[in-house]
Amino acid sequence: MNVKPDKTWQKIKKMISELPEPYQKKALKILDECSRTQSIFEKRIYKSRLLTVCCESLKDLSTKERRKFCRELRMLLRQI
Repeated sequence: MNVKPDKTWQKIKKMISELPEPYQKKALKILDECSRTQSIFEKRIYKSRLLTVCCESLKDLSTKERRKFCRELRMLLRQI
C-alpha cells in the first residue's frame, strides 16, 4: 500500500472527522503539531498520542469496529 504523502494526510484527516467533537479537535491539534516537527522522535510521540486519542474516542463502538479503525489509522500513520 504505497500512497503519496498528501493522500495519506487527507485520509487521516477524513478518519479524524468521523470522531466526536471534543476528540476531533484534540486529534487535529496533535496532527498539526506532528506535521510541523522535523524530529523523528517527536513525530513518533505525536503519532502515538494521536492513536491514543482516536481509540479513546471510540469507546461506544464494538470491539471489532474499534480494532478495524485503529488498525487502519496505525497503517496510515506509518506512511507519514
